[in-house]
Amino acid sequence: MMHCLHDTQTRGCPTEPSRSARLNQEAHAELLRCLSRRVDYEGHPRPLRVVYREGEWRMAFDIELGQRGVAVRVNVPRRASWAACTGAPLARRAEILQFVAACVQRRHAPHSVWVITDDTISYLPAEAA
Repeated sequence: MMHCLHDTQTRGCPTEPSRSARLNQEAHAELLRCLSRRVDYEGHPRPLRVVYREGEWRMAFDIELGQRGVAVRVNVPRRASWAACTGAPLARRAEILQFVAACVQRRHAPHSVWVITDDTISYLPAEAA
C-alpha cells in the first residue's frame, strides 16, 4: 500500500527544474555576466590595447589614438575569423563591440561618433559624421 501511495505522490513531480526556475537561473546567469564585464587598457602612457573582460575571460584589441584622420581606431577581428580569434561566438560580436565602443568613447573620444565596420571601431569627430 505504501508503494502505491508513494507512486501516486511522486508521479506528478517533475524530474527537472520547472520552466520558470530554469528561466530564473538563465536570467541570473545573464545578469552576472553583464555585471562582470568591463574594459581595461594595456600600455602606458598611451594605451596600445583595449581589453574586454567578462569574468575570467578576456580579449584584447589594438587601439590607435589620433591617426589616419580619426580620433581613435580600435582594430577588431573580421566576422569570418571572429570566433577563432576571440573564442566568442559570432552571435555575441555586435553586443561585445558595442560595449567596447561605448567604453572607449567615454574615455578617449567623448565628443565623437563611433562607427563599427567589419575590422574596426572608428571614432569620427561629431561634425564629420
